[in-house]
Formats: sequence, C-alpha cells, structure tokens
Amino acid sequence: MNVTLSLHCQSAVNMSEDGRKESKGSHSLLREVVFAAIVAAAKINDGLVIGWPSNLSKMKSGNNSSGFPIDSGESKLSITDDDIAWLASMMGLTLIVACFITGPLDEIIGPKRLLSLILIPLAGCWLLQAFTPYVSLLYVGRGLTVFFGAMITTLLSPLLAELCDTKHRGMVVSFSEIMLDLGLLGSYILAKFLSWRLATAFSALPFFILVVITPFVPESPFWLVEKNRIKDAETSLQRLRGPRSSSVAEELNAITSTTLQRNPSIFEQISKLKRARNAQPILLVSVIFMLREIGGKAVIFTYAVYMFTRTGVELDAFTCSILVGVVRLVFTLLSAYFLDNIGRRPILQCSSIVCGVSASLAGVVLIDDSRGSSWIPLAAVLLFVASYGLGLGPVPWVLIGELLPTPVRVLGASVVTSCGYLMLFVMNYVFPDVIDSVGLGWTLIFFALANFVLAAVVWAHLPETNNKTLQELETIFCTAHNDAACKMCQLETPQANLTPIVTIPLNRDQSLNRDQPWTDMQVNNGNVIVFYYNTEKERY
Repeated sequence: MNVTLSLHCQSAVNMSEDGRKESKGSHSLLREVVFAAIVAAAKINDGLVIGWPSNLSKMKSGNNSSGFPIDSGESKLSITDDDIAWLASMMGLTLIVACFITGPLDEIIGPKRLLSLILIPLAGCWLLQAFTPYVSLLYVGRGLTVFFGAMITTLLSPLLAELCDTKHRGMVVSFSEIMLDLGLLGSYILAKFLSWRLATAFSALPFFILVVITPFVPESPFWLVEKNRIKDAETSLQRLRGPRSSSVAEELNAITSTTLQRNPSIFEQISKLKRARNAQPILLVSVIFMLREIGGKAVIFTYAVYMFTRTGVELDAFTCSILVGVVRLVFTLLSAYFLDNIGRRPILQCSSIVCGVSASLAGVVLIDDSRGSSWIPLAAVLLFVASYGLGLGPVPWVLIGELLPTPVRVLGASVVTSCGYLMLFVMNYVFPDVIDSVGLGWTLIFFALANFVLAAVVWAHLPETNNKTLQELETIFCTAHNDAACKMCQLETPQANLTPIVTIPLNRDQSLNRDQPWTDMQVNNGNVIVFYYNTEKERY
C-alpha cells in the first residue's frame, strides 16, 4: 500500500510539474502574441493605402454607392484620369526610396524605436490627405503615407521574427498580413459609407492609438546584442519569454554566437553579397515577390471597385469589395494556424496554383462573354482572394524574416521589398491601359500564367523553413562542402572539447586574434567567451 501511495504521490508531482510547464508555456505564448500584435498593427497602414483608391470615383462624382450626396462642391477636388492612375500606382515608386532609407536608420536607432517614431507623422499625413484643398497636397499626403508605410513594412518582418520563439514564428509573423487585411477591409467599408474625406481622416485613428502602446514593446534582442548591450538583450528576452523562463540564457547564447561577432555596415553587407549563401536567398525571395505582383494581387485589391464595375456583376461594386476584404481576412487568419502545422513551402505552392486556376477561369468567362455568367468572375475572384490570403499573402513576408541571412538581413529586406514595390508600381500604372487594349479577360489569363510560374519556382528552389531556428537557417543555402564559413555556422553551440582562447568583457570592444577563425561564442558571467576551431582561415 505504501508503494501504491508513493506511486500516486509521484504521479501527482509529475502532473503538477507538467501543469506548471504548460502554464509557463502558455504565458510565454500570450506575451509574444500581445507584443507581436502591437508591432504588426502598424501594418494596417498598408491595407488602408491599398484600399484607399476605392474613394477615387467619389472624388469625381461626389456621391456614395446609394446615390446620396456626401460631398459639397467645395470639398470636391478637380482630378483627372491621369491623377487617378498616379494616385493608385505612385506607392510603388515611393516605397522603393523608403526601403533603402529604412536600413541605415534601423541599424542606428533600432527597429522597435524606429517604428514608434514613424507612427506620429504617419497619422498626420493621413489627416493632410483628408483635409487638403489642393490636388498637389493630396499627392504629398498620399506619397508620405506610402513612404512611412514602406518603412514599416521593411523593418516589420525581421523584427517579428526576432521577437518570437521558433515554435510560433510562422503564426506570429503572419500577424502583419492579418493586420493588412484588417486595414484593407476597413478601407472598403469606409469608402462605402463615408465621404472620401471622412474615410481618409478615420484612417489616421489606429496610429494615434499605436503611438501610445508601441513603446511598451521590448526592443529586438538581436539588435541589442549587435550593439553589445547584452544586459538589455537579456532583459528584452525576459519580457518576451517571461522573467522565469529557463530558455532565456540558452537563447541569449544562440543569439550572441550568431550576432555579436558581426555588425556589418551597409557597405560591408554589399560586399558580402558576393557569397552565394548570402545572395541566393535574397534573389529567391525577390523573385517570389515580383512574380506575386505580376500575378495580379495588387491590381485586384487596388482596382476592386473598378473591376467589378467592368465585369457587370449584379451586386454593388463597393459591396463586392467588402466581400473581398472579408474573405481575405478570414483565410489569412486560417493561415496563421496552417503555417506552423503544414509548412511554408506546400502552402505557397498550392496557393499559387489555385490563384492561377481561378484567374484563368475568370479570364476565360470574360473572353467568352457568356450571358448570365456574371457571377462566375465574382466567384473566381473570391477564390483567388481566399487562396491568396492562405498562402501568397503571408508566406513571402515570413520568408523575409526567416531566409535572409543575418550578415545581410537589413540590406536584403530593402532589396526584396524594393523589387516587389517596383513591380507593384508597374502593374498598377499600366493596368487601366492594358485592359483598354486587350480586355480584362486576357489580362487575367496573363495573371494566371505568372502564378503558375511562381508555383514552379517554389517547387524547384524554395527550401522548407518551418521548425528551424534562425541559426539553422543561416546555413540552408551553403552549397560548397569545403566552405569553412559554412562549417563554422553549423556549429550551433560551443564544442565541449574546445578550450576558450579569448575572454572579452562585454563593455569593451577588443579586436580578436585573427590567426585562427572563431567558430562560436558564449556568454558566461558577463563575458563573451570566443571558441576557436582549426580550419581554413576565413571569418564568417
């Protein structure tokens, strides 16, 4: 009986310990989710920017979808068709400039602090755009909202990836796409029920709220380690994982081993692009972003009202746009679950194929011009939007945070987003002329072909990144077996049989012995211990 009682007691103790571990894990996840949601909420701006052109028709007609007057003659601006084309597409050019400014500022200021500083002028630019009496100032307001939005987009994915734990990275990084979808849906709703001025003014509201709460988010521990602020990095990790989390020390060691030993400037990052392991992931993700734009995603969301009017859908065009926003949001929410359970590669490949099929179906119906089939283009577009929200929308942004190597991550994020935004500008600007020349049906066929090509690129070249740490992903494009730097990267933790050669106090900047390359670093009692490994002389 004593034995039985002992077994029951031991079982109760084990269950209690498991319960405490589960409770700590849930608290850690809750912390990460809250902080990530606050950071990702800035992405609402992108959705508002993409959906704002829905107001352009009102700026000329002064009426809402129900036919009730919403703007007086004094509030209307005299805009032309060229103005509409530029206001809808100028975001691409503005975004390219912002991407390359963001990198150096990110390195100097820190990603979280830079995000906080952007929010106040961003809100002011929406108000300028709403209440300006001049078309020229409308351009300025539109350009600046896009500019600050591009800065947010460039730093957001790497920041989210650095703030969250490996197990939850896919879900957390997808928050930015969810917030974009909320902004897009909100923009469509505002465009339907409010005047264009009020709809634009209300777009500033989220950023006034974020100005207050974003400063409470911890700074990126990776950036803090790069600046040799190890104690601050430890504090940041404790706030993210919980003050009693046992993984903080281990995670800090891993970050230190891959981050502290290199803090390259932009020019140093450019020089590192000659290494295939740094250039290949940037090229691959850039191609994915460009093909995604050529596949018509921006055109469909930016010109939603215009397209539904052209297809002759029986429902009100603004109502169809709201339906598009709802479908995209729902399936992006689903993607937050599937990304960490299925993986990035299969979801992105299947999403591209479904988008291609749906665009082909809509194109064929419009070319055939069958009577009584106006609902088919609407259904095909909704299928496109659902598939996009599930994979094509969130996955590329997750890849920015995962695939771009740390030595060139800032430069790489700028290059990738610039390529995508350049293609976005081209597609949005030429779209009205293209459908006037070849028709909407053939344009959708072209979009379908681009999506099929994207699926082939993913199948042939994209590795799976799910359940891999950022340290493991550093070597995923290492192809040369005799590459000493790749061998060094693969040493995730200091080897037990290696003797620490140099010990550096954390508050000092000491140059290291270059006779042998270092292979790993470890934080111990306030010092950085540098381990050496006998191999070819090359520093990562």
